[in-house]
Amino acid sequence: MRYDLHMHTSFSDGEYSPQKLIEKAYAEKIGVISITDHDTVKAYQQLGNEKIEGIKIIPGLEISTRDTFFGEEYSLHILGYNIDIHNQKLNAELYKMEIMRMKEIKNVVKLLEKTVDNSINVKNIIREKKKLTMNAIAYYLCELGYAKTKEEAYSKYLVAGRVAHVQKKCMTPEEAIQLVVDAGGIPVLAHPNRVNLSKDRMEQLIERLSKCGLKGIECYCLYITDEEIKWYEALCHKENLWISAGSDFHKPTDMIGFWREENEISTQVKNTDGSLLIDVL
Repeated sequence: MRYDLHMHTSFSDGEYSPQKLIEKAYAEKIGVISITDHDTVKAYQQLGNEKIEGIKIIPGLEISTRDTFFGEEYSLHILGYNIDIHNQKLNAELYKMEIMRMKEIKNVVKLLEKTVDNSINVKNIIREKKKLTMNAIAYYLCELGYAKTKEEAYSKYLVAGRVAHVQKKCMTPEEAIQLVVDAGGIPVLAHPNRVNLSKDRMEQLIERLSKCGLKGIECYCLYITDEEIKWYEALCHKENLWISAGSDFHKPTDMIGFWREENEISTQVKNTDGSLLIDVL
C-alpha cells in the first residue's frame, strides 16, 4: 500500500478541490493520505464525514512559521497529523491567520496596482478568478500578459525582493508545535532540505524543537538527495523522532504517492523501532 502525507488542495495553494484530490489519490492506488493545506483545515470541513472506500484520510495541516536562528531569519513549515479539526484553540488561531493573510494579499494587490498595472485591483481579480488568493493573483498576472506561468509570476513580482512582495506574519515554530500538540496532533518538520542550514546548525535546531514537542522529520520529500535522506534518518534515530514522507503535491504534473522516482514511501515512514508512522495516526 502506498501513502502520501503531504498534499495540498485549492483551499491553500493546490489546484485540486479536496474531492478531486482524493479521486486522484484513489486512481493512483494511494491507500493513506493527509491533506495538509497551509494554515487551514477547510478542506476537511468541506468533506465533512464523507468516507472514501479504499482510502484512509488522516486530518492534517501545514503551518507557516518564522523565527531567528543563529542571527538569521528562517522560514519553517510544521506539519500536524491526526489533529482534531474541531479544536477551538486551533480554529481560533487559524481564523486569526486567515484575517491576517487576507490583509497581506490585499496589500500585494495594491503594490501591483501601483507599480505594475493600475487595472489590477481586488474587484477585477475576484471577477476573473472567482477568489482572492496569491495563486489567483499569479494567474491574473499571466492573463494580463505579465508572465507566462504561475511560477514566473511569483518569481517576477511576488517573492522576496520583488515589487509586490509582502512579508507574511507568522507564529514561531515552537508556537506551531504547541498548537498542533494542543489539538491532539503529531508535529513534524516539513521538507527540511529547504531550510538551508549547515548540518551542525540543523542538528542544533532539531534538538531545540524536539525539546518543544517536535515528533518527526519529513526525511523523504521533493528534491532531497540520497545523502540528505541518510543524514536526516540518522538524526531522527538520534533524537528518537518519526521518519515521515510526503510528495508536497500541488498540481496535476506533480508526483504523488512516492517521495521520488522509483521509490514508494510506504516502507520508509518508520520510527527507530521500525514501526510505521501510519500505524499511530
